[in-house]
Amino acid sequence: MKAVSDSSPLIYLSKIGCLHLLKNIFEKLIISTGAYGEVISEGKNKGKMMFCP
Repeated sequence: MKAVSDSSPLIYLSKIGCLHLLKNIFEKLIISTGAYGEVISEGKNKGKMMFCP
């Protein structure tokens, strides 16, 4: 099953250490370039990775 997500669920699941749940439930997760930028690029700039692709 595929899923589409914005940045908020990714950020909050990451904060509570539950990103793995998405991988367990969905075979493919689709995020927009804007969400990617918010989660990955801004996370790097803040000195932490909120999501590891």
